[in-house]
Amino acid sequence: MKKHWTFFLLLLFFCTLLTPGADAAGKNPDKEFAAAKAALTRLDADKGKARSYRDRWVKVIADLESFRARHPRHGKSAEALYLAATAQEKMALISRLPGDFAAAQEAYLAVADAAPSSPYAADGLWAAARLTEKNLQDPAATYRVYERIKTEQGQSKYAGKAKDELKRLAVYAPKPAPKPPVVAAPPAPSAPLTPVVKGERGQLNGVRSWSNPGYTRIVIDLSQPTDYTSTLLAADPAIGAPPRLFLDLLETLPVGGLPESSVVNDGLLRQIRTGKPEVGRTRVVLDLLSFDNYKIFTLPDPFRIIIDIAGSAGTIPVTTAQPLPAADPIAAIVAAAPPAILAPRPVPPVSSRPSRRIVIDAGHGGKDPGAVGPSGLLEKDIVLSMALLLAEEVKDKLGWDVVLTRNDDTFIPLEERTALANKVGADLFVSLHVNASSNSAAHGVETYYLNFSKNEKAAAVAARENGTTLRAVSDLEQILFDLMAHSKIQESSRLASDIQHALIIGLTREFGEVKNLGVKQGPFYVLLGANMPSVLVEAAFLSNPEEETRLATRKYQVETTRAIIDGLRAYDGSSQVVAQQ
Repeated sequence: MKKHWTFFLLLLFFCTLLTPGADAAGKNPDKEFAAAKAALTRLDADKGKARSYRDRWVKVIADLESFRARHPRHGKSAEALYLAATAQEKMALISRLPGDFAAAQEAYLAVADAAPSSPYAADGLWAAARLTEKNLQDPAATYRVYERIKTEQGQSKYAGKAKDELKRLAVYAPKPAPKPPVVAAPPAPSAPLTPVVKGERGQLNGVRSWSNPGYTRIVIDLSQPTDYTSTLLAADPAIGAPPRLFLDLLETLPVGGLPESSVVNDGLLRQIRTGKPEVGRTRVVLDLLSFDNYKIFTLPDPFRIIIDIAGSAGTIPVTTAQPLPAADPIAAIVAAAPPAILAPRPVPPVSSRPSRRIVIDAGHGGKDPGAVGPSGLLEKDIVLSMALLLAEEVKDKLGWDVVLTRNDDTFIPLEERTALANKVGADLFVSLHVNASSNSAAHGVETYYLNFSKNEKAAAVAARENGTTLRAVSDLEQILFDLMAHSKIQESSRLASDIQHALIIGLTREFGEVKNLGVKQGPFYVLLGANMPSVLVEAAFLSNPEEETRLATRKYQVETTRAIIDGLRAYDGSSQVVAQQ
């Protein structure tokens, strides 16, 4: 796979050139860490208003987490992760938002997951236990964290204290349950790629694009898995040539009738051209106007290549986006959506703030059934019903604009869902799903946001929802941190925490104790490229017979959507200033 290494090296090179500060960071990670740590110290010590602004904390957290992502083997990597968690907690202590405390807890636990042999692992677990009991007021979860200190950090300075705390909280120790039978479930859809037959050429079936200020997504549709190379050419003022990104598709020919050029002119991308530089090779050329960075990844079934081009919204004119082809199912959704809110907006007082716009995504659909329950109930049908209910509740209770990615049994490719959200200027993106496991006793509710998966279970959920393999999830994570805006990760984490918190409270009130599987992170294709806070909700386990029966009832669907409304309201309640001093 020589071309993959070539592409990866090119990607790292251009990220270094194009990402602000990346050049300096790459040359001297020690200075990068020192600067990020100093920024946290300054903000924490600030006696003025700066400490009250959420975006200041978000940036500090993002810089520390970015250092960890860029330099995972650096001697300060674990400390950076721990400092990011302390910054998250300090922000929570100012905002007093349950979602912020939950995000801080998750961040502290992540230190122990990512760097178990570091001394910061024990520090993170101790801080997580203290915060869980004091601020989240969850003694059962606190007990579980102390148990981790006892078993994972038995030689640390906290081991003796943890044993004492376990005795104090013994009443909250999990009760042993009989081992449930393991029932083999149908394998998750894995979308295996059909190997390219030697000598058999594939077809370039089309090139599509979605535009909005600051972001353009291009999708190259192919008839089969295809090897490709990518090259970025700098602008040449001497001959008036713009910067160009081109992909050479090997052993591929364009389908008959495919236009050789398509004008976009959206401020980032001037036009898309196709040609045949040599026999058996097709070239797709993107003539660029302005950009900061680009990323390329692939999706299976059918095979397509996705190119995301990002630029500075402040330098890109607002233009009329290229209309989508009439045959594209998403075109009708975009046409029916209210006029897009394209410009960044300040957050005025609640009484005068304009309505938010939310995109509600019913997972799967059409030829993709999603998970299948023991009695044959389909995930795509359940989540569509919940999406329609949630849309009505959002309009009625919150007064927001709502756009649905689908309102019937239609298949919408994953990459088109966040492209739609970006195109209509959405403020939030919520994707609804139900879970599945080979263990029929697995149960509970969890909410995800886009980031690296912390464990194999989270990666498995991402693989199932992506309709791909664990190997493909691992490949995606290699470039994931360059595809994400860190501020959106933090906001997505808080949105996920608020929704998860509300789901557990609301569903437990109506149905008895509901297992809280927590807020997790993973590389979900459906969240990739979103310009707004975005989450994926797993509302229950369809593979569990009891939860399947519950999911089929209107009562559970209504209560789930009402709880999500409560989570959205809690998230909306926080503004730019996270505390009044």
